[in-house]
Amino acid sequence: MDLTETDHVVNCAYCRVKSYLVQKDYFRYMLPHDQDHEKDLVYFPYWRFKGTMFSYVIPDTINKRFMDISHQALPLDIFPASLGLRPQALKLKFITPETAGRFIEPKLDMKQIMDFIKIRFNCSLKTKPLYQEFIGENLSMLYAPFYEKQGKLMDAVLDEPVFKHIPQDINVYEINGGKPGWQIKFISTLCPECGWDLDGESDALVMVCRNCHTLWQPYEKRTIKLPFKKLPSDKKPAIWLPFWRIKAEMSDIKLENFEDLIKIANLPRVAQKGDDKAGFYFWTPAFKLLPRYFLIFSHRVTLSQPRETLVDEMPEEALGTVTFPVTEAVKSLKINLAGFMKPARVLESIIQDIYIRPRKYLLVYLPFEDQGHELVNLEYKLAINKNMMMHSRNL
Repeated sequence: MDLTETDHVVNCAYCRVKSYLVQKDYFRYMLPHDQDHEKDLVYFPYWRFKGTMFSYVIPDTINKRFMDISHQALPLDIFPASLGLRPQALKLKFITPETAGRFIEPKLDMKQIMDFIKIRFNCSLKTKPLYQEFIGENLSMLYAPFYEKQGKLMDAVLDEPVFKHIPQDINVYEINGGKPGWQIKFISTLCPECGWDLDGESDALVMVCRNCHTLWQPYEKRTIKLPFKKLPSDKKPAIWLPFWRIKAEMSDIKLENFEDLIKIANLPRVAQKGDDKAGFYFWTPAFKLLPRYFLIFSHRVTLSQPRETLVDEMPEEALGTVTFPVTEAVKSLKINLAGFMKPARVLESIIQDIYIRPRKYLLVYLPFEDQGHELVNLEYKLAINKNMMMHSRNL
C-alpha cells in the first residue's frame, strides 16, 4: 500500500475497506534504502518541519516564508546535521513494529527544534520581528539508515561513507534506542449515526456523510461530530470552500462588533444602525493555501464580516476538502489582526503583549463559481487558481 506524508485516508485494495490513520503524537517515517543487511542498520532520528513562518516587522510588514527543513533530534557530530533535500526527493515509508533495525532515541523535543528554526530564520531578516508564529506546520520524525563498516559510518541510502573514522568511544549500535514500538491506529470510516460510508480525500481532516448530511472529525480513537453551516446563495456554485469562523476575546483593544472593526481597521465607511449589534468574528480558510493567499483570504473575509443568516444545511454541490485544522487557524489570529489594524504605531506597541483567546468556532462553507482556471467568490473578492490550489495541498 503506497502512502504519502499527507495521507490520512487509506483504501485497502484487497478487502476494499477504507480507514482513517491516526497517530497519538506525530507520524514517523524512514528513508528507503536497498541494503540487504537490515539487521545491522541503525536509524538516526531527524525532526522535519514543514510550514510557514509569519513575522510582523517594522514598518507594518508581514514577512512570510515557507520552510521544509530537517534537523538532528539528537546532537551527535558523526551523523549529518540534516537530511538536506532527501525528504522531498525520496518516497518516505511508514515505520511499523516489524521494521528491522535499531532506532536511536531522540533527545531534542519539538520546542527546542522550533526555537532553533526561529533562530536560523531570524538571521536572514534585516529587522528584528515584533511577533512571529509558525502556522500550518507539519512536524514529523524521519529516520535515516546508517551502518558501520571497517570503522566508517556508512550512509545506507547511497551506500557511501559519511564519517570515515568513528571515535573509539562511540559505538553506534549501543546508542540509546531499540525496536520501533509505535503503532499507527486505524479508525473506521463508517458514519457513527447512520452507518453510511464517509467520504473524504486522502488528506482530508474532516469526513463527510452524504447520507445523513453530517461532518465527522477523527479524534484520537474515534470520530466526533463537527457542526457546520453555509452562507446562503441565490446561484448554484461549482464548489463550496470551507472556512473557520472564530469568536475570540482580546486584551488591550475592543473588537467585539462591526462598529469596533470600522474603528480598528480604519475602514472608509460610517457605522450604520445595527453595526454595534453584529458580533465580530475572525475568518480563516479551512484549506491549505500558499502563505500570500492565506493572508489575503483571511483578511478579506474577516474585514467583510459576512452577516447573512447562516443556513444549517449541507450543500448539494461539491465540498472543498478541509485540510487546515482549526488549531492552526487559532494560531493565525494575531497575524490576521496585524494585517488590518490601523494605525501601525498602535499595533506595534501592543502586538507582543496582546492575547487573543478563542472562545468558539464554526465551520462555514462559502460558495465559489467556476470561471475557467479560477474559483471565484465575487461578493468577497476572492479568487484562486485551481492549479495553485492543488499545489497548496502539498504544503
